[in-house]
Amino acid sequence: MDGWILREQTTHYTYMPPIMKALGCDLIRSMNWRLSYIECLGTHYDSFLFNDNPLDKWIDGDSLMNCIDRCPDVQWVWGLLQGFNKSVSRKIVFQTELVDIQQDTSIWTNPVSMRNSLSEIEIEAFDSTMSIVTVKDEVLLNQLQLAFPNGILLSHYNDNKD
Repeated sequence: MDGWILREQTTHYTYMPPIMKALGCDLIRSMNWRLSYIECLGTHYDSFLFNDNPLDKWIDGDSLMNCIDRCPDVQWVWGLLQGFNKSVSRKIVFQTELVDIQQDTSIWTNPVSMRNSLSEIEIEAFDSTMSIVTVKDEVLLNQLQLAFPNGILLSHYNDNKD
């Protein structure tokens, strides 16, 4: 497990369509998603399905992708998107503590881990300066590295940030 940091050297690093495409839109659609502490900017942000509750939302992958496809110009400023296998119930996920990425610094330590051990993918929009995609599957990590070659391996960044 590791993560890939997308930032200034990478185009569209805080927009979801290229990230979702790199991970595989079919994979995104096949999961359920917990979205928390979402802050976005863009002309169509008010039409997002989760705008009614940006603090904590459960959404199926089809609805998430449809929303992102409909509003590709929305920039994600803050937020945590956690993808779960459909066999993991909303009830179980919502028993875990809600993570505010502006307060929780656990991502910046090794070994890299998911903020929720049940999630398969976690995408963090971090102050519109970077997106961090953490994945359990090495194949997905390779896909991210190919799609965003100027990114940085999270574990490498954590080892060398001091």
